[in-house]
Amino acid sequence: MEIVSSVISPRYIVKQVSKSYYIDEIINCELLQSAINDIYKIETATQSYILKLYKYNYKDKSEIMFEFKFLSYLNSLDIDVVNYIETINKNFMLEINAYEGIRYAVLMNFIDGEELDYRFNENAFLYGANVAKIHKASKTFTPNKKTKEINIDLMIKESIQSIENFLKKYYVAELKYFQYFFNFLLKK
Repeated sequence: MEIVSSVISPRYIVKQVSKSYYIDEIINCELLQSAINDIYKIETATQSYILKLYKYNYKDKSEIMFEFKFLSYLNSLDIDVVNYIETINKNFMLEINAYEGIRYAVLMNFIDGEELDYRFNENAFLYGANVAKIHKASKTFTPNKKTKEINIDLMIKESIQSIENFLKKYYVAELKYFQYFFNFLLKK
């Protein structure tokens, strides 16, 4: 049997986080999402956190460190983004033993709030303005190593395939609409 990606139990996550970070006793841990990354919400009596657990072989240590450095750079420019929390060993990555092998995780503060309702122009404007700040800042960010080139065509093809497989299994009637709509977007 070959496992592509296991889902780690919240109990195991609590054990790993408790022994690896200087945080209060964890009173709750729940899996919020399992997709490209597994996202867990971790709560103590005084604070909440998000643990992002990368899929096996999705990103290596240098790519995760690149993310950390970019987020730190954005914070240094007073652009509000999350901060990774340091482990007891002064790292920002945690290694989690999973069935398929070592998976990397990062812990960050939970940002409380509600998702913006983009039907309101002010919210769409705020979102766009913040994304523009990040893009502008990215032009002055100089990583100390060459980053992996992103293959947009491959990402689109893999995404289309995943969505089509899901629709074929659960929403066959919507499959044709999706294919028509996506072909329309690709032509644009």
